[in-house]
Amino acid sequence: MGLLKQGEQFFDTIRTRVARSLAPMRRVAGRALHGLVTRLEPAWLAIGRFFALRAVQVGLHVTSVLALLAVLAAYGRVWLEFNTPMLTDVDLQSDDARTAVFPFHRYASDPALQDDPIAQEMLSFVPPGVWLLYRVLVPFTDVFIAPKIVQGLAYLVVLIAGWILWRSRRTGLGAGVLLVFFVCHDWYAIERIAGGLGRAFGFPCFALWLAGVLAHNRRARFAAPALAALTYPSAMVLLFAAEGLYVVRGLFGQPRAVVLRRLLRYAKLVAVCVLLVLPSALGGEERGPVHSLEQARLEPAFTRAGRLWILPFAEPTKVFLPTYIDQLMPRGDSPVPELKRAYEANAEVWATTFIALLILVGFLRLGPRPAPAVAFTCGAVILYLLSCVLAFQLYSPERYYSYGMRMAAIALLVGVPARLLCMLPRRPRAIANNFIAAGLILLVWFCAGHGQKGPSGMFISAARDRSLHEFVRTLPKDVRIASHPMDGDGIPYFGARATMGTFETLQPWFVDSWRRQKQRTEATLRALYATERKDVLSYAKERNVTHILLNRQRYRSNFVARSASFQPFTAYARAILAQRRLKDLVLADVPDSAIVFRDNQWQLVSVAKLRDAWR
Repeated sequence: MGLLKQGEQFFDTIRTRVARSLAPMRRVAGRALHGLVTRLEPAWLAIGRFFALRAVQVGLHVTSVLALLAVLAAYGRVWLEFNTPMLTDVDLQSDDARTAVFPFHRYASDPALQDDPIAQEMLSFVPPGVWLLYRVLVPFTDVFIAPKIVQGLAYLVVLIAGWILWRSRRTGLGAGVLLVFFVCHDWYAIERIAGGLGRAFGFPCFALWLAGVLAHNRRARFAAPALAALTYPSAMVLLFAAEGLYVVRGLFGQPRAVVLRRLLRYAKLVAVCVLLVLPSALGGEERGPVHSLEQARLEPAFTRAGRLWILPFAEPTKVFLPTYIDQLMPRGDSPVPELKRAYEANAEVWATTFIALLILVGFLRLGPRPAPAVAFTCGAVILYLLSCVLAFQLYSPERYYSYGMRMAAIALLVGVPARLLCMLPRRPRAIANNFIAAGLILLVWFCAGHGQKGPSGMFISAARDRSLHEFVRTLPKDVRIASHPMDGDGIPYFGARATMGTFETLQPWFVDSWRRQKQRTEATLRALYATERKDVLSYAKERNVTHILLNRQRYRSNFVARSASFQPFTAYARAILAQRRLKDLVLADVPDSAIVFRDNQWQLVSVAKLRDAWR
């Protein structure tokens, strides 16, 4: 007798003996339960008849809707109080507006930067859908109001996704409210939406796709990657992966016609989105190819000390789960501080356990299977690995876990609780789901807090250096201002005048453009720390620089340390200054007659007046 056969016989024997020993207990328990059920049956029937009454169901449904909307309104009030400055204050903007929004000064009622090559280069990074929005809005508003409108449109997409779930017979109001809540409760999603950049549409496009999947609304499901292609291609790639994995679910054993229909539909979606994203992918020829991984490893700009902290790549075991459960980690105030303090003591354990329970509910068939969440999680993991292997053809690998894991978590937090009792008739199911949604919102809010994290993506303010930027705006539109890489970021955006490149416009992604950017920046550093007047003047003439912005703090006794910016320019500046003394630097003591603006920190020097003073 084979070993396998012996094993089967052994387990059969054990099973028979256990069943025999439990048989008396089962008979006793059966008789007891039968008696209990017989006694309680009239009560259960009476309760069932009561809840089957139309008037009772209508009353419960109205109560559940009011309770859910009351909870949403209470949270919304707190959310709005926290985020009103982000939504309405035009003086507060995203720091990346100094990269992607300032070029749109050329379309304002008082155009500027039309001939600035740096503005043109940054404009080539803007996806066509975002470009169109700003091209339409800026002439009627300006580059400070338009971002507020664009971020409002991104929030509108989230609300549309919630409305799709609300109107669906498969989901209902509870699912729609949960989707809106979990997107708005995620501080990272709010920071990405804030500022009205292309990335603002990443989470809204995901919300639209998830609504389409849960509601079986094919239009919404396919519109999401198309909208992402026009606004934020990284989100499009994530949606491609999730949609592809979702499409192939359960295909094995299906008729060939069904398989072909699904795959053909997916292929058409990919083809349309690729056509929409082509303008962004091709960009300008002057940018050159993307850095390869081998090239990036030789470039300090890709390290922690550089402009982009990408290398070495993050270890999946250290970032995937923490990002997945991040929304459930304590953040912000709670209406019940005591409950939050108790939750904080073991927040990671509680959050992980809750996520595991939702997954378990689906796989044990106690509720809906979390297919969208599984598809998104697997897609994000696959894309992260591919983006590491193909670096950097799929952009930054970090995007695929910082966005992908959070999106997958939202899919789980919405998809399972919102459809727990799908076996019930429509009205009882809607009542139950509304109460479940309200309870879940309160649970997350009370335990983890309101979830917001200041300053909600608004990292720069027009109030800072306002007098400098207002003066710069009075200068002719063809001026060009040179400064230390860390000093002139606000000039193109708030001052609407060209620079020689600063932190926000120094983008290392493309080989040719990065080479030009490095050459410009190195030439500027040589001029800022020159020991010969002729070197400053020849630099200005060669580069068409009309003004030099000097940070007085950089010309003190610790001038070598204060020359730091990021690699490779920190090392370059220190190499220049290795054998120089402060008194040798010609810009450390500029003639008063050449200074056209000054305050406690800044001196704006006219090159023409400097040339006259140095004669």
